[in-house]
Amino acid sequence: MRLKQDIAIITTVVEEMAKLDFSSAQIEYNLGHNAETENWIFY
Repeated sequence: MRLKQDIAIITTVVEEMAKLDFSSAQIEYNLGHNAETENWIFY
């Protein structure tokens, strides 16, 4: 179970990095300084 959780986290991080170019501005606008932690909630 732990391995699957780690893979899910890695996948989420990769997806975030892929989207960063065109969505980081919106995420920062909506969540401010909490973007790094709260954006996990959307997934």
